[in-house]
Amino acid sequence: MPELTEVEHVRRIVHKTLLGIKIASVSAKEDSIVFPGVEGGEIESKLTGRSIVDTKRWGKYYVLIMDKGPNIVGHLGMTGWIEITHKKPIDGKEKEMACECRMCLRKDPKHVWPPRFWKLQLTFETPDSHITLAYDDARRLGRIRLVDGDPMKELPISKLGFDPLHNLPELPEFTQMVQRRAVPIKALLLDQSFSAGVGNWVADEVLWHAKIHPGHYTNVLTDEECEAIHEKLSYVCRVAAEVDADSSKFPDNWLFLHRWGKGKVWRKDQCFYCGDPKTT
Repeated sequence: MPELTEVEHVRRIVHKTLLGIKIASVSAKEDSIVFPGVEGGEIESKLTGRSIVDTKRWGKYYVLIMDKGPNIVGHLGMTGWIEITHKKPIDGKEKEMACECRMCLRKDPKHVWPPRFWKLQLTFETPDSHITLAYDDARRLGRIRLVDGDPMKELPISKLGFDPLHNLPELPEFTQMVQRRAVPIKALLLDQSFSAGVGNWVADEVLWHAKIHPGHYTNVLTDEECEAIHEKLSYVCRVAAEVDADSSKFPDNWLFLHRWGKGKVWRKDQCFYCGDPKTT
């Protein structure tokens, strides 16, 4: 599932590419699961002619602030993603200039447009080209909502906890928040009402670097252990965001590079934390 750093990458692409450009047309498939409480035709009528004036993110939710009318609040779910393609008319035909879909980013020759499982397409017109944003979701576990008012103060975002990239509490407050609970520390980090946007790989990476067992109960963590978790939570989220969640650019000593068959296999004679030969 995309976690806060992947969603931040998506937000940055939209912010860089689409800000201030009018939406010329909208296509939305009828899907009451992906679009809770709103029909495809209503989405098309409410978004056509609008412009994105700002983008935000909180936890795993991205927010597209529109110039008027409802704003878009989206969650990528397990397999959702936002794909963007640029086309320019040349000699009466449209030529693809750039595409930031997952197939192109992965250099997959089986590129198709629009994505096979698209649910929403927004087409933006400029004087010399048009750009299409498509939301693609094979498993239909993502959500797109139209929210009136300030989406950062409305559900579902209003029920979330702190965002490690935006407002990680200072260490004394963080320590108190952790120690007053009595749950496994990984379970607490995964609780979106505690730390918004932290998912499985981020939680594991944080605890790996902090050298804390995921099942260690929070109410018996020492102040020093809480400080290590606080430091590594900031570190992991910041570094991953700085490289646009591109795992090929993660530091070599990150656990992520050795999970799910990635990278070399750890041997019993290696240190679990650094990979160096064990001395004892």
